[in-house]
Amino acid sequence: MRDGDGASPTLGFPMDDERLKLLVELLPYPVMLHDETGRVEFLNGSWVKLTGYSLADTPSLADWERLAFGAPELSSFSSSGERQVLTNDAELLIWDFSTIPVGRFADGRQAFLRTAVDLTARRRAERARRENAEKFSALAEESPLGIVMARNDQIVYCNGRAGDIFGVPSRLSQGLSLEEWLLAL
Repeated sequence: MRDGDGASPTLGFPMDDERLKLLVELLPYPVMLHDETGRVEFLNGSWVKLTGYSLADTPSLADWERLAFGAPELSSFSSSGERQVLTNDAELLIWDFSTIPVGRFADGRQAFLRTAVDLTARRRAERARRENAEKFSALAEESPLGIVMARNDQIVYCNGRAGDIFGVPSRLSQGLSLEEWLLAL
């Protein structure tokens, strides 16, 4: 973030530009503004709503990390990447953090904008999909019925019973087109 003369701009956020402050406050993504010493200057509404921690609870990154991660990790906490976050209600969230420098505060301190994307619902859905696939595989392998599944005209699954019924071993069926599989019968 540079002015036309190449000098770092003075960042008055969040106080001097009320429109910008309102915009950031209303973003659906968690946003934190802090300085290079770890002093937290601002948490937007999404951050507070999702975690249950206010600026009064987390005046520094060390305080935030103690609450969210169980211990301060300033030396090892990467400013980017996925982390599990413990909320004030003891719920475990999965956030993908990103931090960028955004200029300087009026008093000269370096300002950093830390954002997060809540991946919790996506990760839970992925885990449920994997668990359901594992349950299906276990049930399908035990089924007395022959089960063959195709996607885009290609065999993606064939249980052992189908291999017995049709005379094509299930391990050889996967990857065949439906036409190739039918010709092999």
